[in-house]
Amino acid sequence: MPDLDQIDRVAQEVFHILSFRDQQKEVITSILGKRDTLAVFPTGSGKSILFQIPALVFPGLTLVVTPLISLMNDQVRVLSEKTKYCAALSSASSVEENQSTLNRLGELKILYVTPERLKSPLFLKELARQKIEISMIVVDEAHCVSLWGNSFRPAYLEIRKFCSYFSTAVISAFTATASPFVLKDIVSFLGMRSHALFRKSLFRENLEVSVRFTEDKVRYLLDHLKPGESAVLYCNSRYICEFLSDLLNRHSLRSAVYHAGLSQEERAENQLKFMKNEKDIIVATSAFGMGIDKPDIRRVIHFDVSLEIEEYIQEIGRAGRDNNNAYAEMLVDQNDYQALDRNLKHQFPAWKEILKWRAQKGLDEIKLERLNSVLLLLGLTKADELPGNKKNYFLKKKIMIEKINAVKRYISLSDCRMKFLGNYFGEKAFLCGKCDFCITAKRKFGLKNLSPLEILLIAAFSGFPAKVSLKNFRERMIGMKLSDLCGKGFAAMRGLELKAFWNLIYQLKNKNIVEFCANGRQAGLSKGWSELWKKS
Repeated sequence: MPDLDQIDRVAQEVFHILSFRDQQKEVITSILGKRDTLAVFPTGSGKSILFQIPALVFPGLTLVVTPLISLMNDQVRVLSEKTKYCAALSSASSVEENQSTLNRLGELKILYVTPERLKSPLFLKELARQKIEISMIVVDEAHCVSLWGNSFRPAYLEIRKFCSYFSTAVISAFTATASPFVLKDIVSFLGMRSHALFRKSLFRENLEVSVRFTEDKVRYLLDHLKPGESAVLYCNSRYICEFLSDLLNRHSLRSAVYHAGLSQEERAENQLKFMKNEKDIIVATSAFGMGIDKPDIRRVIHFDVSLEIEEYIQEIGRAGRDNNNAYAEMLVDQNDYQALDRNLKHQFPAWKEILKWRAQKGLDEIKLERLNSVLLLLGLTKADELPGNKKNYFLKKKIMIEKINAVKRYISLSDCRMKFLGNYFGEKAFLCGKCDFCITAKRKFGLKNLSPLEILLIAAFSGFPAKVSLKNFRERMIGMKLSDLCGKGFAAMRGLELKAFWNLIYQLKNKNIVEFCANGRQAGLSKGWSELWKKS
């Protein structure tokens, strides 16, 4: 049985923690009881101390496997201020620095490594030569082991083999998000034995989650981002990051960019400026954020629709860690549904096309990049390995289709968003009262709160079937087809431009008066408004 007094003593003396948050002590006790442990705790809920405290209590070395060097260095920097018994092996350090770390393995309590390091013959040789006792193997960001995620890291599949060399070591795994499928993968691929599972709810009282439909995303940013307010703006392309950062700076909104196209030094410099509040806004791809602990981020905005729910949850979890009110907004326009489908086609070219690229010599730069993306997706190093991986390729494609469909359902939702997210991750469903749907439902919009054009649109919707193509709806409203002459609302909005039409539709969607289908091209009155209109 773990010594609870010793846990409290280390918590107070090293980490200055006087009391634990919900379930933290239970996780620490499970690990110190030498039971394999899997903890699913939302971003910002204090996962690091769950393995750092046991590591300082256990007699031997704890190995922490983490996917990003920047994340590793950040954690070592913070931990080094509390104890001298930690270090990292990384490609960011010089050969001499890494050798110095290897020479003092016997003195260390915590060593951070990337999963690729576990295959290094030199590293394995040093562990054996110095007869290092590994008490615990920690797998941070454990969702990277799963084929169900965009964050899949092939090297994570090697962790189980490494663990077999140290069969007495406790395996502990941590992640902020895990659907039931991902949980199953983590347990299976890491070879966890009779494990204990701990998970905390995604719901946070101080975080308001919303999807904002708008025909002008840039205008939305300029209207809602405030000077001096810390924010993260996520985009799906490096070009958009650069464009938006430049635009925001020209409007006196201090911003910096962060994406994989920058050098490691540039990324580190921009991140540091953001952390020190020299820049208020970081405009980034999903390359930014893992392990970032800036407590005063007030707003996380997704300029482009997120490509998967898991990634989205990770990213919005960076807002409001100081427990003050924070906002997570995803911006959506009519093109985003098609963009999701285009991304799928780009990420998964036709199999015949892939095999043709494999056989072709002198591929152009674009095709070579796409071929390499497929190899990375499948965890392969050579194109010659492709033919035997057709089944895996189509499994990954099927998984991605399911993920994209989940995102489409989320953005088209006319229900509590946190309830949807809870169901997605296997949590008990509940109404959060803090998302855009719950807030607008409380406001109870009546006809007196709507403009004449909005009322006209609602009246016209009521004359259509439950769901109608928005293209057909607009054609009738502006009087394009004589065949619609006798239909309700014909030519009532003659001359209305396309952008103005979409703005009206989006205003009604943001008020939860209009529902969208998952393809974003069909709409109808929400149930409550449909009934209200029948009575009026």
